[in-house]
Amino acid sequence: HLAFGKGYGSPQRLRMAQAQSLQVPMRVREDGREERTAPVLVSVSIETDREAASRRQLMVFQLTDETDPFFLYTLRITEEEFQTLKIDQSILVDFAEFPSKFTELLQLCLEHAGEDAPRFAVGLVASPAQAYLSIVETNQFKNLTHLKLEMRAGNDGAVKRYLAGELGKAKAHRDSLQAQLRTETTGLQHSLDVSHARLHEAQTKEEAATEQLSACKMAHASTCGDLRQHAANLQQELQTKNEADKSDMARAHREGELINQRKVEELRARGEILADEKTQLQTESREQQSKLKIVEGELTSVRRDLQTLREENSSSERTRHEQAKRLQANEVRLSTLEQQVEDSKAMASQLNKLVESAHAQKSSLEDSLRLLRDTNTKLEDKVRLSGEEVTKANHYIEKVLKEVQALKSKLKVKVAVIMQQDQVVQDKDEGLHARTLQVKELQKTVSEKEAEVKLLESRLGNETAKVLEAERTLASNQQVITWLNKEVNDAQMASRGAFSATTFRPSFPSATFQGGSGMGGMSGSKLSMSVPHNTDPDSISSYRALKTSGFDSTVGVTRPLQQSGTNPSRSHEPESPFRPPVHGASFSGGPRQVEFKPAQANLSS
Repeated sequence: HLAFGKGYGSPQRLRMAQAQSLQVPMRVREDGREERTAPVLVSVSIETDREAASRRQLMVFQLTDETDPFFLYTLRITEEEFQTLKIDQSILVDFAEFPSKFTELLQLCLEHAGEDAPRFAVGLVASPAQAYLSIVETNQFKNLTHLKLEMRAGNDGAVKRYLAGELGKAKAHRDSLQAQLRTETTGLQHSLDVSHARLHEAQTKEEAATEQLSACKMAHASTCGDLRQHAANLQQELQTKNEADKSDMARAHREGELINQRKVEELRARGEILADEKTQLQTESREQQSKLKIVEGELTSVRRDLQTLREENSSSERTRHEQAKRLQANEVRLSTLEQQVEDSKAMASQLNKLVESAHAQKSSLEDSLRLLRDTNTKLEDKVRLSGEEVTKANHYIEKVLKEVQALKSKLKVKVAVIMQQDQVVQDKDEGLHARTLQVKELQKTVSEKEAEVKLLESRLGNETAKVLEAERTLASNQQVITWLNKEVNDAQMASRGAFSATTFRPSFPSATFQGGSGMGGMSGSKLSMSVPHNTDPDSISSYRALKTSGFDSTVGVTRPLQQSGTNPSRSHEPESPFRPPVHGASFSGGPRQVEFKPAQANLSS
């Protein structure tokens, strides 16, 4: 699938844009040679093809070995071919980035070259038909081929051009080295002259400096004596001062050590106090925890008491309601009794016994009313206490409700986040569904294309069969034409008197050609035809056309036309329908008879 160039490109044809090369140890297996590991120089570059009208970019690979001048493999890939290679081998880099990434793979192969079982290796397998360059990564599972390129071995012309290019480069490098050597030689000669002048000047300065040095040595000796004496005095002074400073420092050290010991004792006492405080705090913490547990137990009991009070409050409410109903009934009854008392006072004179009984009943009713009022007062006190407990419980309930509202708000936030996540998941599901539909459409398209390919293959097979049949027919027709030419030649020789004329009778539709025997020359042959009444008009028109063109039916060849009236002997011969020989016709001429089987194609007239 890759297009290969005609050898290594010359500098006149290709212009280098980018070039990268690296020498790596490569396993080379060539046809007719043993497998070997050789240091191969791998070069990859992006160049411009000057011969192309669009000045297209080409990626050029070259494999060379310095030890073997005839070792040359090249490959040139255009951008369109690189896209095909990219799809076939799942390459992720672009055309411009491929040389650098390819060099990185070669660098990995170079790094692992010294190992017994290298992880990355590059190899070349060459045969007369093709050659492949492959970069393989070896892991515990399999050998993974990262890249496989189909290279082309250099022919004689390519090797000569490559060697000529390398020779030109070597010559250019030699010329540049020679020019550089001449420049360096001139510079070094000039530097040598300058150095000689500077050496002479330095020798003169050295003599003057030697004289100055001797004078300086004498002055230095006297100065050294003075300095030694001064150093001895200074050393004595420093020793005395050092001893005094040493005693002062020892005294200060002892005082500082005593102060540090006192601080250490104070810190130890403070540490003990802190340890006691820590123990006390731990004890208090345990006590607080126990108190907390007790308070929690009391809170639980208070909650149970609150529930009990709520139940008692509800029962007392029901009792109070019943007592109120009774009180109301008693008040109604009392009003009724008072009315009866007034009636009894009116009827006092007449109903003395009734009045006494009414007074007794009234006193008993008043006692009952007093008892009911006392009971009502006690119940109101209980209701008031219950109301206070209910108020406390309502405050606690409000607090709990606020906490519940806060939890609800947090729950709403969580629900909103969950809904957003569900929306994202739904969007991803929709995208996945759309991708699935696209994949199904692509699969359907691929199936249709495969059906079209099968249909075209079947058509191609049919057309191939037809072409083969036509070729067989053409070969058969060629044999017929050869035989006809032979017969025509025989007829011409017979007409010239080489041998007796034979009867030439092709089996056209109801037409018979007979040639006389025992007569020599052209006049010795005679052609007689009988045209049936059902002769095909096309056959007659074909025969007329042949007669017009100069066909001589006595010998079966075409001759120049004669003027009308020059051959009156043939004026009485009937026109015969003459068709060109076709497959299925029988030709008879004297003792010779040849038959051909029917065929599909006819020779043109």
